[in-house]
Amino acid sequence: MGANVVFGAVAAVVTAEYHRQNPQGRSVSLSSHYSSSSAQDDSTGTEGYGATWTNAHDQRRVTNSPERTRRTENNALDIVPEDCSMMDFPTSATAAAAPHRDDPEEEEDEEDLREEAEWELDEELEGHGLYRGSYRRLVLLYSLVPLTFAVTFALLATLPPLLYPLTVPWPYPTAPYLPHPLPELLLSVSLFSLAHALREPLFSFLDFLPISTILATTTHTLLALLLQLVALPILQLQPALVTVSDPSFRSVWWLALGAAAAEAAVALRQGYAARALYRDVLVSVSVHRDGADADPEAGSAHKLEARLVTPGSDSVVELFERREVEDDVYTHGRSRSHSHSQSQPFSEEEAAAAGERQPLLSKTNSKDTVGAAGANGARENGAQSALRMQVEDDLEELLALRAREELEEAYGMPVIRIPVFLLCLQRVNALFLTLGTALLLSNAYLHSTLAPLHFPATVPPTTSSLSNALQNSNPTAPTNLPLALLLPLCWATHTALALAHTPPLLRRIGVPALVYATALVSLGAFFAGVGLWEGLS
Repeated sequence: MGANVVFGAVAAVVTAEYHRQNPQGRSVSLSSHYSSSSAQDDSTGTEGYGATWTNAHDQRRVTNSPERTRRTENNALDIVPEDCSMMDFPTSATAAAAPHRDDPEEEEDEEDLREEAEWELDEELEGHGLYRGSYRRLVLLYSLVPLTFAVTFALLATLPPLLYPLTVPWPYPTAPYLPHPLPELLLSVSLFSLAHALREPLFSFLDFLPISTILATTTHTLLALLLQLVALPILQLQPALVTVSDPSFRSVWWLALGAAAAEAAVALRQGYAARALYRDVLVSVSVHRDGADADPEAGSAHKLEARLVTPGSDSVVELFERREVEDDVYTHGRSRSHSHSQSQPFSEEEAAAAGERQPLLSKTNSKDTVGAAGANGARENGAQSALRMQVEDDLEELLALRAREELEEAYGMPVIRIPVFLLCLQRVNALFLTLGTALLLSNAYLHSTLAPLHFPATVPPTTSSLSNALQNSNPTAPTNLPLALLLPLCWATHTALALAHTPPLLRRIGVPALVYATALVSLGAFFAGVGLWEGLS
């Protein structure tokens, strides 16, 4: 109360002095310690603590107020809780001490350190047979591959009706319940399935030869091409006007699309099966920086750690540190546990509870044996079931480990590390390569003497009508030269690409280089086939 009386007296004296010097009655701006306003403006002469007065010709401030003393750099007085908002503005001292977080060089160094830590973490995880990532995310990313193939397949299926309309009615007889292009699709899928089913027996039959891989790959490629050619006489395609406006072009187009769809189905099934092998070894890892014991002058001396969350539990396990743990810790721990197990053996009840089988002859009396026979039998059956399940799980893990090692040996890298873009491009490459090969071989076949002759008349032709039909339906004489040139060329191309996918060559070439080279070959074959059918003119 005494402070209030003193403050009131001081305010009265200041007011009287002001009225004596300023009789016109100008306003006075007073603020006290009890004011709740936090907006401070130097131009009005109002401060958050104490009182000031202003004049139109002379503006002065109280220089020894407690507020100004509290704002000095030495900070002699503590901050008042009501004025905490005033102290949020940075001063020269705090601005000099604050780090510059928007420095591009520091951000680049931070990014390099994080990338280095992630690379070392991946190396450490792969050394333990683990991989960073989520199985659900892995499957979702791989789902882009069938989606890309489906979109490309749909675009190619609508391409002939839009760009190459038919000039004549459909000449081939079809059943009403099996319209075009269902016969072409079913036939091509069946022939591809036959070629794929003969692959394993063929490789097993030629396994005893020194060059079994090369010979088996070459033979299987030739078999697949011949089966693709067999579909043409089965459909009874006739050499009329071998152009894109001819119905035979539509049949060949859908034959190729069916074979490509069957090949894509097999490849996608293998791709999903390969990713399922990594289900149990994918872990979630978070990299963080611990700067508590780091040297401020050396940014790379921060302690980088990674915490691993296992898929089967919610516990967080310390897995990797930049500071390596001594190897003798594991050995010392095992020796201690081994000595502890030797000093404290299990009893029969504890061994049965832990899954150990009890001996057939136990040193118990006959009464206890007869009384506990049922319990021991049930306990032994449970232990045997648990042991059998554990053995089966171990065998499955070993088989998955062996399959992963074989895949990594074939590709030269883990399958899940292959970019999804390359996998999508590989499916598109296979589609264009199959389509281009079918167009090339079918055009050469229809110009050869192996193709059936086309007779527009239904009556048996005479000699004159036969010559007229040949001149009208096929202006040029049939020749086997295109087929003799294109069949070995396609065979050599498919064989080279198939051999490039074998483990010795694939590791040397690399997956990206092989995919891009296949893209060039497949696009070249596709445009060559369309051009041979006069579709580019």
